[in-house]
Amino acid sequence: MEWETFIKNIAIKQGLSIKERETLLQYFPSEEQRSDQASVAKYLQYGVEAIKQRMQSIYEKFDNIFPELKEIKGAGKSNKLHQYLRQQFYQQNDPPIPHPPQKLTTGFESLIEEKVKNFHGREFVFDEFQQFLTQKERGYFVIIGEPGMGKSAIAAKYTIDYQTIHYFNDMSSGRTSPELFLTEFRQQLIQRFNLKDAEQFDLPKLLETVNNNDLKDEKLVLVVDALDEVQQEGAGNLLYLPYTLPKNVYFLMTRRPYSQEEKRFSVAPGLEQILDLREEKYKMLTKNDIRGYIRCFITHDPEHCQNLQDWISKAGMTQEEFIEVLTEKSDYNFMYLRFVLPDISKGYYPNLRINELPKGLEEYYYKHWQRLGMDQPRNRLKAVVLAMLSVINKPVSAEAIANCTQNQTVYDVENVLKSKDWMGFLRSYPYKGEICYTLYHKSFADFLSKQTVIKREANQLLDRYTDGFWDDNEGEDNNNEEE
Repeated sequence: MEWETFIKNIAIKQGLSIKERETLLQYFPSEEQRSDQASVAKYLQYGVEAIKQRMQSIYEKFDNIFPELKEIKGAGKSNKLHQYLRQQFYQQNDPPIPHPPQKLTTGFESLIEEKVKNFHGREFVFDEFQQFLTQKERGYFVIIGEPGMGKSAIAAKYTIDYQTIHYFNDMSSGRTSPELFLTEFRQQLIQRFNLKDAEQFDLPKLLETVNNNDLKDEKLVLVVDALDEVQQEGAGNLLYLPYTLPKNVYFLMTRRPYSQEEKRFSVAPGLEQILDLREEKYKMLTKNDIRGYIRCFITHDPEHCQNLQDWISKAGMTQEEFIEVLTEKSDYNFMYLRFVLPDISKGYYPNLRINELPKGLEEYYYKHWQRLGMDQPRNRLKAVVLAMLSVINKPVSAEAIANCTQNQTVYDVENVLKSKDWMGFLRSYPYKGEICYTLYHKSFADFLSKQTVIKREANQLLDRYTDGFWDDNEGEDNNNEEE
């Protein structure tokens, strides 16, 4: 389908008038081009005010299929609508593999659900990936970004929307080895495509088998999150990913930035495309997504929206003023907002001075640490618990931590793990009648590794116990399957 035909069809479907249809098409003459009010007015020989009014009417008529549009103010509205139309256009012309009849059963359900909570925006990422699928016969699409920029959330959102084959490397839960990756991918591919006698196939043979027997003209997208957390000895590509791929096979992957020497990922020329969220051309798009995330949180989050609105009102601010200040405070980091917005709602900032909020994720961690007095002797048990979680990089129960401390009860340890001060920084997994815990995000683990008290307690833990102790007390199942 041509772009012009697509625009006319969707315009009719949304009830646009003939004049609104021609305005929309002139505003967005192609999937790659976007005009402005003055140019459209000159071309159609109308006044700028008339074009502005038409566009406002067009925005309102798209609200029912694209609700996020009404949350955008100013010039960003046309950009957002263009992104949405491009995404719809590419999906209609060259959709990825259709949704399967049922969800895949994996060990990542709770993690994915966690990551997509309050998800907002990122259309420009999905849009660019859709172009990649359209323009390339096969390939690796790699999203790069600093901790907290939303890489894992993007991977989780795509996974849940398209029910793709997926693997989320996670150092805190011990899911970082090529062996676990291959085992999980193999199981999902066998389940999805009903492969026979494939239990010993390596990844290239699995992909070739699927391509030869099942794909036909469809596209297979496989999602791999957090390549930077892979722990792998020896030579070869990370996770032993293939140098080349069968036709219609694509990987959507994420990673932190690292040097060329650390990359350990070599593929055939032209097979890899990188989207670096740190690039200047993506900063304004990310900024708009941050604004939208905050706006949705303070208007729709069932747990916190009323408290946040009350705080904003008492601080003598409008919601838009609050959104702008917090957007700049966040350094465009979604993980920062995940912590700060609930903290404001819970009353952690009662003085109503938004300028005193921490700036950036690292400063947030530091101020939280200082506020709780974590360097004081009275908080040694809390430090021991956090040190143990940062040292072993696997889910561990309260009982195992209590055994490690020697003189603390399970009850004491559970009080730390379930306290409001640290609950938001941890993840928990039901496992064989026990709840096991890990750190929520690697950025927090990185912060802990720099704290003197944590380094001291971690060194004592490592000196005190042999590897046998950890083997006896850690969660045994690396896939963290919930029962």
